[in-house]
Amino acid sequence: MKWSAILLTVLSFIWQSANAKENRTSAYGINYQEHTFNEILTEFMYGIEPKLLKHYEQLNLTKEEKIWGLEGMAEALAMNNIFSTIIKDIEAADPDATVAFTKLPKERYSKLHLLAKHFRIKKEYKEKFGVELTEKEGRSDLKLYKALFGKQYDKANNH
Repeated sequence: MKWSAILLTVLSFIWQSANAKENRTSAYGINYQEHTFNEILTEFMYGIEPKLLKHYEQLNLTKEEKIWGLEGMAEALAMNNIFSTIIKDIEAADPDATVAFTKLPKERYSKLHLLAKHFRIKKEYKEKFGVELTEKEGRSDLKLYKALFGKQYDKANNH
């Protein structure tokens, strides 16, 4: 009798866990797996979406703009593309969530690894010195910034 109750409990837990992954929901019905084709990025998008939507509300975006932003971010991340708007949106929503990017293959997702490193450095700097890392201080590490923003960013800001 005890074993059957334990087995039933374990099976129930496994079933609920499997259903939780299948029943992930997006506020706008977005299936992030279709946009990312990657479980880690899919989980990242489902996890950060509510925080991004709060950020988008502050920006007074329309429903269509919110959907476009969410789907665009998912697709850009899947292609290992980083745009300044994505960086700003993630930073406003939850920069710590980018730690998930370190679980991706580094060769394929090198820019996402650098983005996670960028946010980690900013966090560690603030914890150590009590203030935000300024853009000027951040640009002193040109390797990271060039990798994230490309040569155009570097040239545009070095007048």
